[in-house]
Order: sequence, then C-alpha cells, then structure tokens
Amino acid sequence: MKSEMRKALKEAYEAPMPQHKKEFISKLDKPQLSTYSFVLQQTAYIRKRVWILSLFIVAVAIWGTSYVGQDSLWVISSMMPFVALCAITENARSMTYGMAELEMASRFSLKSIMLARIGIIGILHFAVFCILIPFVGSNSLIPFARTGLYLFVPYMLSSTLGLWAVRRFQDIDATYLCMVTSAIVCLLNVILKNIISGYYEEQKVIWWVIAAVYFMVKTWNEYKKTISQTEELLWN
Repeated sequence: MKSEMRKALKEAYEAPMPQHKKEFISKLDKPQLSTYSFVLQQTAYIRKRVWILSLFIVAVAIWGTSYVGQDSLWVISSMMPFVALCAITENARSMTYGMAELEMASRFSLKSIMLARIGIIGILHFAVFCILIPFVGSNSLIPFARTGLYLFVPYMLSSTLGLWAVRRFQDIDATYLCMVTSAIVCLLNVILKNIISGYYEEQKVIWWVIAAVYFMVKTWNEYKKTISQTEELLWN
C-alpha cells in the first residue's frame, strides 16, 4: 500500500525536465563581467573628492609657480601629503563604513576590489605627477628627475603613516586620522626645509632615493597588512 502511494505521489508531483540547462551552466562557467568591466565599475565607486582634490592641487601648482618661483618646489611638495590623503581614505572606506563583509561576499574578492582601487587612484596620481613635475621643475631650476623624487617622498611617507594609523586605530574615522598624518608630514617637510642647509642639493639625492624606496616598500606592506587584517576580523 505504501509503495503504491509513493509511486502515485511521484507520478503526481514529478519535477519537469529542466530547460536550457546547458546554456545556464555555460553562463556560470563563463561569467559576462570581464576584469576590464570590473575595473571600470570600481572607477565609478571612487568618490568625487578624490578627483576634485587632485585637480585642485594641479591647478594651484600651475597658478602658484608663477608667483613663488624657486620656492614652488617645497610649497608643492608640502601639499603632496594631502593628495595621498585621498588615496588612503578611499582604500580604507570598506573598513570605515563596514562594507568589507559585503564586498567579501561578492564575486570578486576584497583583495581584488582594493587592488583595483589602488590601481585606479595610482594611475590618477601618476598623471598628477606627470603634470606637476614639468611646472615645478622649470620654476625651481631643478632637473625633472630630482623634482619628481622630492614630490614623491612626502607623498609616500604620508601614505605609509596614514595606512598604519588606519590599521592601528580602527575605532577612529579614517578621514580624521589621515588628515592628521598628512598635516604632520606637511609640517615636517616645512621644518626640515628650514633647518637643513642644502635640503634640495644634488649631494643629498642619495638619501632621497633611499627614503623613496623605503617608503614604497613600507606602503606596499601596509596595504597587504590592511587587507589581511580586514579579512581576519571578518572571519573571526
């Protein structure tokens, strides 16, 4: 009796044959969103103030170099930490606004999302450097390579300190932390310029090169630590 009932129920509620099964599976195996499209999508999520501040620095540099002349180098180099400020706060936004867990559940990993944002902002700031270096270098009468180095070191120092502060003090808004670190680097640059004789002399270039390489490595390590720490916090 029970076997007959099971047979009757099976015949009455038999699931229909799946339609377009192969087409559906092929779409899962070959997703439509390419890496290029993913990067473009991430560009749209970057806040407008990142673009506005970067363009503002360029505009101020172009306008100001005609007035400050040879002092344009240390003036603009003191502004570079605030360019780095936008990059740090943008990449720390997932942690600041509690979006990291949602982004980890998306198709692309949190690491991929952060690397995409780093790459996009990096390209933007590379363009900023390419525009600033000729203007600043021509007014300060310093070769372009050295000019780029003098602008790059404060930028990377601010990035290193900002990322460390965001990772160390997670309960504080990343924007305020990065503003403090950028202001410290800006002030430090001005103080060193006034107390060290020949601050931008060619004989001291080797120290600038060492500082640039060191802060590049430190910044990259801080990015990796930030990503790892965020993933550990979410999994725990």
